[in-house]
Amino acid sequence: MIEHWPFTTEAMMSLVQSVERFARIEARLDVIEATMATKADLAALETRLIKWFVATAFAMSTIVASIAFAAGRFIH
Repeated sequence: MIEHWPFTTEAMMSLVQSVERFARIEARLDVIEATMATKADLAALETRLIKWFVATAFAMSTIVASIAFAAGRFIH
């Protein structure tokens, strides 16, 4: 047996636990990285959101204009 081993049993156990913990963290990061959005994904999302906002604003202004027109016809 080695008489002058530089590590104690506790230090070796701590090292093993640290390596196992790092392996678990790395596995989680691999899953997170696989599902992360890319710049292209964000650019496509931005385009869709702008189109949706413009269409919603147009629809709302059309509805308000229709209500105002109808109210004007019934009042006058």
